[in-house]
Amino acid sequence: MNVNDILNDTDSKKSFLTGLVFIAKSDGRIDEREKVFFQNAGIALGLDDLSMEALNACWEMDQCPPLEFSNMVQKKFFIREAIQLCCIDEHYAEPEKAFVYNIANKLGVSTTAVKDLENWVYEGIAWKKQGDEFIRTEG
Repeated sequence: MNVNDILNDTDSKKSFLTGLVFIAKSDGRIDEREKVFFQNAGIALGLDDLSMEALNACWEMDQCPPLEFSNMVQKKFFIREAIQLCCIDEHYAEPEKAFVYNIANKLGVSTTAVKDLENWVYEGIAWKKQGDEFIRTEG
């Protein structure tokens, strides 16, 4: 799935990155590299200057604004990517998890769907680790 095929309008692209910024902030640490990453992601998604300003303002906001997605595919795609972002350090912290479930609830994504997406992410991490071990094995 190509992100631009799924997030095919400005509102969904802004919401996607806004939600991910708040996920990144949920651990209480903000790294300048995270800001640069999201800046570059906004450019790659083709956000205009006004949308980029709104995205950058999120770093100073306390609460995530409402996220606007036009269909369930976009919503689940956001949740899947959010979980992957949370697991990038191989630690899905409780504040991150609570944020994901809260946003999923607001978006109308079922708890069952979130758990299925979490399991898919965990399986992917295990699959990658297994592949890494395979490469390291002599023979």
